Amino acid sequence: MQPHETMQPSVWYTVQLQMVENQIGNISLAFRDYQYLKAQTNTNGTTNWRCHKKTKGCLGRVTTRGHNQLKIGLRPHNHPPFVARRKGKQQTTLSPTSKTNQRRRCRTRL
Repeated sequence: MQPHETMQPSVWYTVQLQMVENQIGNISLAFRDYQYLKAQTNTNGTTNWRCHKKTKGCLGRVTTRGHNQLKIGLRPHNHPPFVARRKGKQQTTLSPTSKTNQRRRCRTRL
């Protein structure tokens, strides 16, 4: 699959998935310059993701299966792809199989 080849909704594609840890430690899915937040993990092994701009009315969604399969939802994004505002800002990229993909909390006892 080419980087910006048109994808048909509801068709499974084999792609490279990029998991990104955000500033508060949650995991996001980055795909084609859009970012998605985990919405639901299903018993059939799929995970539903929603566009991180859902609060702005975007209905963009994707579903992943395993470590390299993805299908896009029926509804398109209502905004252009994400462009990083800060050039110095770094994101932590995680392997989809990494055990560190889980949110960690740190407590300090005084």
